[in-house]
Amino acid sequence: MKKILRAVSFCLVFALFFGSIICIAGETVKVTKDVYQYSNVPAPEETGIFSEMNSFLPSAGLKVSYLANHGGGQTRMVYTKTGLYYALFTGEDGDAPNIGIDLIHMNDDGTATSVFHTEQPFNPSGPMVSVMADKDGTIWMYAGWQVGDGGQVKFQFLFNMWRYDPATGEVKLFSKQQLYKTSKICMYGSGGYSSCALDEENGRIFAIVNCCDKPGYIEWALFDMNTCEWSEMRAIKLDYRYCYSYILPDGKGGFHIFGERDVVVESIKTDNGKNVASAARSLHSCWYDNNMLFDEWDYFHLPDPTVEEFDAKYPVEPATYEVEKGLYPDNRSNSSDIFMDSKGYLHFVYKVGENIEYGDRVVHVVYDVSNGAAVEIRRQKMEFAASSKAPYYCRCYEDTEGNFYLVCTRSGLLPVEFEIWGTSDPTAELGLLWAEYRVVGEKTSAGSAAATSRNGSIMGDVMHWVVNTDENLWYDMTVDFAKLRAFIGR
Repeated sequence: MKKILRAVSFCLVFALFFGSIICIAGETVKVTKDVYQYSNVPAPEETGIFSEMNSFLPSAGLKVSYLANHGGGQTRMVYTKTGLYYALFTGEDGDAPNIGIDLIHMNDDGTATSVFHTEQPFNPSGPMVSVMADKDGTIWMYAGWQVGDGGQVKFQFLFNMWRYDPATGEVKLFSKQQLYKTSKICMYGSGGYSSCALDEENGRIFAIVNCCDKPGYIEWALFDMNTCEWSEMRAIKLDYRYCYSYILPDGKGGFHIFGERDVVVESIKTDNGKNVASAARSLHSCWYDNNMLFDEWDYFHLPDPTVEEFDAKYPVEPATYEVEKGLYPDNRSNSSDIFMDSKGYLHFVYKVGENIEYGDRVVHVVYDVSNGAAVEIRRQKMEFAASSKAPYYCRCYEDTEGNFYLVCTRSGLLPVEFEIWGTSDPTAELGLLWAEYRVVGEKTSAGSAAATSRNGSIMGDVMHWVVNTDENLWYDMTVDFAKLRAFIGR
């Protein structure tokens, strides 16, 4: 009871000082002062823009693994004509040799059912799982991981694709294990962090593997959805490894890849020749047990996945190190997203922390890719003054009238804040349309995911969205944009 009272007291104090729309135990407390100062328009009278939060895993008899919260590039949920599906790592964590993977269907009454469960060998090399759907409603679930022992057998990568037929319940597995194209044994093993995207127009799924450290490699294979066969691996050499890739088909047979650079600390030198390693060790936010920094976001366009060549690399957020000022960029992959809107503009959103002088910021970048080369047309730094150190997780969406949105979760202190930013014109800045605060158990949010067009999700005026917490609970929610459109451009 004391914890609840403290949380409620915090909400009320926050309201008095900053103003917002605060939801406590289902009750909405409206205040008039707008901390963001984007508009003097009163708060919308509509309710139910965010649905109730539904912790669905217990009804399926499942506990989610901490691995389900790892990274952000994989597509964890898909909305189809037969409903909403999740693909998650499940089971108790520990030193068990296997890890569970479940394909979970959301029932109409808010409960969930595991329609397929498999146990796979656990491997710490960046395990990730994705779910997709084609226009016929067939569900495709992908997971890939490294196998082998570098001391005895050269590392190989195992590509796994499960096909699930909702009409019959039939599940088939299509696997292929093959040597990395680089055939290298690297400082941190070899590859992992595998994500994918569905290119239904060409009947294939593109699965990427991120390998080595310096130099790094992007390797990939194509899965043919008609023959259910995997291609041979292909590879491109890069300066460093890029992890947690967000992938999107370009509509012309190629793929957009939004990658987070993953750098060994000792390999970084600043312009004045100083090594950042000793300074980085004193900064918890960018110093990891595995000696890595996530310091840069880059965009790659692969026009033909049968050819080992990018047509361009674009530095979306170049790394800048200034030892004297204590600046060491720290990017968070589960704060990010990639999206192509109906007007043909390519969107990236990501969070970067610069540790000491500038604090954290969220950036939304828009590219015009209509003429082949990507031309940046807008860059917006998202201001969130209430708590500059709070984690910020954003996902892109577009409604049926072509309005573009960022749906965000921000936490760090209870209660958790939900925000929606939006615009009718992708070349114009986003405005804050809605904000709510909610108590989510006794923990803060640890990430978010959304049904997305890059995995074949049906897109409409209702967005299916999930928030996961440090308690390893997953909360399913919806966002109703039909109730929000009147406030775009206010």
